[in-house]
Amino acid sequence: MSENLLPIEPYLARMRRAVAYIEAHLDEAPSLDQLSALTGVSKYHFHRQFSAIFGIGVARFAQLLRLKRASMQLLFHDDRVLDVALANGYGSHEAFARAFKSAMGQTPSAFRAEPDWPQWHQCFEEPLNQVRRRTMKNDLVVTIETFPETATAELMHVGPQHLVIQSVRTFIAWRKAVGFTPAQSRTFNLLYDDAREVPPEDYRFGLAVSRGTRSVPDNAHGIVEATIPGGRVAKVDHVGSDAEMFATVGRLYADWLPRSGETLRDAPLVIERLDVASGKPEHASRCCIYMPLQ
Repeated sequence: MSENLLPIEPYLARMRRAVAYIEAHLDEAPSLDQLSALTGVSKYHFHRQFSAIFGIGVARFAQLLRLKRASMQLLFHDDRVLDVALANGYGSHEAFARAFKSAMGQTPSAFRAEPDWPQWHQCFEEPLNQVRRRTMKNDLVVTIETFPETATAELMHVGPQHLVIQSVRTFIAWRKAVGFTPAQSRTFNLLYDDAREVPPEDYRFGLAVSRGTRSVPDNAHGIVEATIPGGRVAKVDHVGSDAEMFATVGRLYADWLPRSGETLRDAPLVIERLDVASGKPEHASRCCIYMPLQ
C-alpha cells in the first residue's frame, strides 16, 4: 500500500528558519536546544535531518560561513590576520590559520597575497550555495518601472565566472582611489552572458558605478566610460546571497517572462547593489534586479 506523503514545503520552511537563524547569529554559536525549539524538530534528530536535507552538518555550515566571511575581510580590508581571527570566533592566530589552511589549502596570509580562486569557489561557494538553493522561498514580486539612462564607469570582466571576484577586488581598489564612493555613486553589475552558455574564457560580467557628469581618469585597469540604457524594466527587490540572486534571475526568465506577455529589450540585465560597504552579512544583502523590456 502506498503512503500519503505530506508536501515538503512546510518542512523546508522549518529548516529555512534554522539556516536564517544560524546566519543571523553567526557570532553566537546557536545551541541545539535553540535550533530545535525554533524549528519544532526534536533535538535528538535535528542534526541528522539538517545533514540529510542540505548535505552538510550544522557545525560545518557555520564554520564555512565564518571562514568565508574571514576570507572577504582578508581581501577587502587591511585588518591584521589576528584581528580577522578574533572577529570570526578564533582565539588565536594559530587556530585560525590551521582552520583556514585545512579548508583552503592556503594560509590566511598566502590567500591575501595570491588567492586560489578555484579552491575558494569549491570550498565555500559550492557547499553554501547548495544550502541556499534548498531554502529559497517561492514568492517572486515583480513591478514594471522606468529605469533612467545612467552614465557609468565600467570594468568588463572577461574570463571564468569564478574569477569575477578578482575583478571586483581590482574595481573596488580603483573606485576608492578615484573617489567614486558607495555613498556618492550607485553600484551596478551587468549580466552580458549566461556562464552556462559560453566558453569560460568568453564569459563577460560588468562592474560599474554611476558617475554623473564626471569623466573616468586614464587607468591601467580597462575601466571606461559607459552608459546603462534607460527604458522599461521588470524590477525585483531581492534580499540574500548571490547564489539566491542568480536563482531569482533564472526564475524571472523561466517563470515570470513567459506568463507576462512582455518582450525583452536588447540590453543586459542589470543588478543594483544597495549594501556595498555596509558591512551587512551576505544573507541580508539587498539588491534590485532590472530586466530590460520593450
